[in-house]
Amino acid sequence: MRLKVRAGQLWRSPDFLKLWAGETVSLLGSQVTNLALPLLVILTLRATALQVTLLNAVLWAPYLCFPLFAGWWVDRHRRRPLLIIADLCRAVLLGLLPLAAALHLLRIELVYLVALLVGLFTVIFDLAYKAYLPAILGREHLVEGNSKLQLSSSVAQIGGPGLGGLLVQLLTAPFALLFDACSFLVSALGVLLIRQREEAPASTRTAGSMWRQIGAGLQLTFHNPYLRLLALAAMTYNLFSQVMMALFVVYATRELQIAPALLGTIIAAGSIGALGGSLLAGPLARRVGLGPALIYTGLIECLPLILLPLAAGPQLLKILLLMAAFIFNGVGLSCGNIYYPSLRQALAPREFLGRVTASYSWLSLGAVPLGALLAGGLQGWIGLRGTLLCGAVGTLLSVIWLCDARLRKLRTLPQQVSFIDSEREK
Repeated sequence: MRLKVRAGQLWRSPDFLKLWAGETVSLLGSQVTNLALPLLVILTLRATALQVTLLNAVLWAPYLCFPLFAGWWVDRHRRRPLLIIADLCRAVLLGLLPLAAALHLLRIELVYLVALLVGLFTVIFDLAYKAYLPAILGREHLVEGNSKLQLSSSVAQIGGPGLGGLLVQLLTAPFALLFDACSFLVSALGVLLIRQREEAPASTRTAGSMWRQIGAGLQLTFHNPYLRLLALAAMTYNLFSQVMMALFVVYATRELQIAPALLGTIIAAGSIGALGGSLLAGPLARRVGLGPALIYTGLIECLPLILLPLAAGPQLLKILLLMAAFIFNGVGLSCGNIYYPSLRQALAPREFLGRVTASYSWLSLGAVPLGALLAGGLQGWIGLRGTLLCGAVGTLLSVIWLCDARLRKLRTLPQQVSFIDSEREK
C-alpha cells in the first residue's frame, strides 16, 4: 500500500527517498559522461566535427527507433526490476571504455557501439521510471515529486560538468567515465531497497497484439490535444537545440579555445538557472496558471540560446555570454521538465502510461539524432557559428505550439483521460 503523505512532505516517504537518492547520484554521474564522452572522442581519439555529431546521433538513435516497442514492453512488466536491470547494464557498458583504453584497444567504433547500447538501456530506464513514479507518489503529489527530481537534476548539473571537466584533466576522458558507471550501481541499489510492492501491470490482462497496443498508446497521445501539443513543442525544441549542442563542445574547445575544466564550469552555470527553475515552477504555475507558465518559461528557455553563437571579443566576455545563455536556458528547461511529465502522468491512465510516455519520447527525443545529423551537414556548409545560430532561432518555433488556445487556458492539471475520451476528441 502506498504511504500517504501530505503535500510538501514527500521527504517523509522512505520509498520515494530511496528512489530520489539513487537517481540523484545517477544524474550526477550522467552529467560527467555528457562532457567526458565527447571529450573522449575529441581529445583522445582526435575525432572530426562530423564524427562528434555522429556520436550524438548514435547515442540518441534508440529514441527514434526503440521507444514504441519499449513502452509496450514496460506496460506489460513490473517497472522496478526493469530499472535495476537497466542500471546494471549501463554500468557494465560504460566500464568497457576505460578497460579498452587501459588495454590500448580503444577505437571510435567501440565508443559508438557502447553509446548505442547505453542509449537503448536508457530508453528502457526512462520509460519505466516515469511510469513507476505515480505508483510511488499518487496523482496528488506528481508536481511536487517531479519538482524534487528536477531539483536533483539541477544540483547534478551544477556539480557534474565541473567535476567531469576536472576528472578529464586529472584522469583523462576514458577513466572519468568510471564515475558514471559507479553511479548506476548506486541507482540500482536505491531501487532495490524500495519495499513497496508493485502491482502487476494491467496491460498483461488485456487482449490485443503488440502492434494494436502500441497503436493505442500513439492514438491516445495524438488525439488528446494537451499530449499532442506538448509532444510537438518538445520535438521542435529538441531538433533545433541538438543542432547546437551536437557541436557546442567542438565550437567551445576549438573556436573559442576554452579548456575542458572551464568548459565544464560554464555548462554547470546553466544549472544554477535550472536550480532556480525547479524552485520557481510550482509557485509560477499556481500564480499565473499552468498554461501561461508553459509559454513564459518556453521563451526563457529559447531566447538566451542566441547568445551562444554571438560569443566574441575578449575571453572574459565570451565566457560571460556563454554562462548567461546557459543560466537563463536552465531556468526555462527546468520548469518544462516539471510541467511536461506532470501533465502526461496526470492525463494518461496507468495501463497506458508506459506507451504514452514512449509515444512522447519517440516524437520528442527521436528528433535529437536527426538534429545531430542536421548539425553535421550544416557545419560543413555554413560553419560552426552559423549552425549554432540556425539552431538557436529554430528553438523559438517550439513556443508556437505552446500558444495554442487550449494550453493558454489551462490553469491546473486536467483530469485523467480514458482511451474512449481520446476517441471523442478526433
